[in-house]
This record gives sequence, structure tokens and C-alpha cells, in this order.
Amino acid sequence: MKRKVFLLSLFVFVFLCLVVNTYVQERLEYKKTYHFKITRIEVNEKMRKVFYDDSHRKILFSNYTIMGYEDVKVGDSVSLDSCAASLKIFRIDKFNHPRLLSETRPTGTFPRSCFCN
Repeated sequence: MKRKVFLLSLFVFVFLCLVVNTYVQERLEYKKTYHFKITRIEVNEKMRKVFYDDSHRKILFSNYTIMGYEDVKVGDSVSLDSCAASLKIFRIDKFNHPRLLSETRPTGTFPRSCFCN
């Protein structure tokens, strides 16, 4: 009986740790602002695109999914304001004007309203 209680307690503890970690990570991403030009792109094992900014920092969005098959290239610009409703990717056209290429809504576990007013 004690073993069952211990295993159940352990399961609940691990589950709560995962939920709290997810909440904290999503909150941090919703509160950050991103405006950068993509200098390098990788596709990870989940077929999601990983971007590198001008400072060669790796940026993988957890609340926004940009898949490997999407038409995002090096030189495109990423724009995400704090608590924004969507992540926007722009490409400079032949007339040197930014053109909205993609607009991605958040896919996180918690709704945006939990973090932003």
C-alpha cells in the first residue's frame, strides 16, 4: 500500500513539475519581443525550423510552429511583439518593400490571455 501511495505521489509531483515548467516557458516567450533578420535556418528532428539571428543566437519558438516545409529563407525577417497575437515573417520584395510572408498564431498549451491583458 505504501508503495502505491509513493508511486502515485511521484507521478503527481512529476506531472505538476511539467505543467509548471510549460507555464513558465510559455510566459517567458509571450513576454519577449523578437525583431531580427534570419541568418541561418536548421530543421530539427520534429521537422520544425530553428532560426539564428544576427548575433548567431539560436531561436526556437515553443509557442509558434514553423514547419520545415514552409517557405522561410535566410534573409527573411521575424517580428514578434510582446503579447502579440501572431508571429510575422516578412520578405523584402524586388522593390525593396517588406511583404508579409507568413503569420503564425500561437500553438501553446496555455492561452495567450493567461499572460497578457
